[in-house]
Amino acid sequence: MIKRLSYILLYGLLGLFTVQCARDLVEPLSYEVVNDKIVFTFTADDLDSLAQHPNSDLADFQELILKYLDENNKLPTKDLDGWDCVKIDSVTYQLSKSVGKLNGQMDYAQKLILLDLMQGLSDEPISDVRVAVSEGMPSSIEELENGLYRFKYSGIHRAVHLAGSFNNWSVDALPMIQDGTNWTVDLKLSPGEHRYKFVCDGEWKKDPLNEDELTNEHGTKNSRFVIPNYTMKLSGFESAEKVFLTGGFADWKADAVPMKFEKGAWIVDLYFSDGRHEYKFVVDGEWMLDPGNDKVQDDGAGNQNSLLEIGVPTKFELVVNEDYINCYLVGSFNHWNERSIKMKNTEKGCVASYVMPEGNYEYRYILDENWMVDPGNPFGVMNEFGEMNSWAVVGDTTWFELRGFDAAKSVVLSGSFNGWDESRFRMKNQDGVWRFPMHLEAGKHQYKFIVDGKWITDPSNSIVKDNFNGTGNSMVWVGFSEQ
Repeated sequence: MIKRLSYILLYGLLGLFTVQCARDLVEPLSYEVVNDKIVFTFTADDLDSLAQHPNSDLADFQELILKYLDENNKLPTKDLDGWDCVKIDSVTYQLSKSVGKLNGQMDYAQKLILLDLMQGLSDEPISDVRVAVSEGMPSSIEELENGLYRFKYSGIHRAVHLAGSFNNWSVDALPMIQDGTNWTVDLKLSPGEHRYKFVCDGEWKKDPLNEDELTNEHGTKNSRFVIPNYTMKLSGFESAEKVFLTGGFADWKADAVPMKFEKGAWIVDLYFSDGRHEYKFVVDGEWMLDPGNDKVQDDGAGNQNSLLEIGVPTKFELVVNEDYINCYLVGSFNHWNERSIKMKNTEKGCVASYVMPEGNYEYRYILDENWMVDPGNPFGVMNEFGEMNSWAVVGDTTWFELRGFDAAKSVVLSGSFNGWDESRFRMKNQDGVWRFPMHLEAGKHQYKFIVDGKWITDPSNSIVKDNFNGTGNSMVWVGFSEQ
């Protein structure tokens, strides 16, 4: 959910934005930022003034106003090309639009300044939950077809919106449809943990029909529900009094996840994120492997745990032109365990598939006793021993590229995502373009290139954020979408 700030404070925080926009908009035409919208308040006289100053950073706003100037300086109170129009009194109007939908010549960097502020005002980030237990669907949410879920709320209000972790707690992105005192909205959701509230005439309310709730960082409650993607099942053990599921996702607590007995089996519905999940059952205090799953993982202490793999495996392949006995895959994804991933022999060498969640990983191969990088992968990072490890990216990839430095001997990528390391992330020159791949979490990331020891911003990126040294950092925004 987004907090409200006084406009005075907002103007101070958005000084750069104010200067950039106000220099071309007419002085009397004031605007404010409320939640995720930019709001213009003006009169008929302001419209006349605007007509005499045709230059505007917000081109679509200008065109919209001029379009209706011939109508006796009046605007119809209805949606206008994406702008919401409200008539405040006989001479005053208010137009608002989501920052993400602004177009015209407004600089993208100015959008990010606004969005950066709004993200900072969010009650909580989008959660990154690896495992969540489903408590069942509340009566206020109905599962439809094709991944749609219908949220329902009852009450006498002028307007009700749905806000939650699925839309970064936007106040007005999901207006609910009214039918008497009942309000509904359909939303497509993926498996996972979802937190939400209803915004009723500007007031945030928990779901009164959902007892499943979590405390947020401000000490208030958010409603919660889980869409599961897996049913954990232990057949038999009818005479057992209590059965629990536990694993690394629950710090191996013996009573972590209680299971219920239905139709000859102990079951529990859960959401598991992509990746590898080690687990065991605890039946009346006795720990045991899953008899219905033959995949196990050594825990490094001489014991084994059952292994659940969710997601698409990443394939590793090494071409070998010499005789060898054994080949192992080792990397940050398995804590550099030298013998946990034995690769299969093929006619061309060896191959292994390994399920990993989205992220960045370092790895190597061990051919018999010889550690080696992947000769088929040009990208690597320097390790603590001054040697290179191969670099693997799983999931969405952001490519950092630098052109125009063909004569450079070395280019290093440094940024907020790697602690501003000055040596490890060495870019590769491919046909005159220095490149390096990264998986970045949603949000803003600052970075620079180090060219033969000299720090520079990205010449192809106009978005530069001030730093303590006064030299500026390039900034990339991942996951920004026009809503």
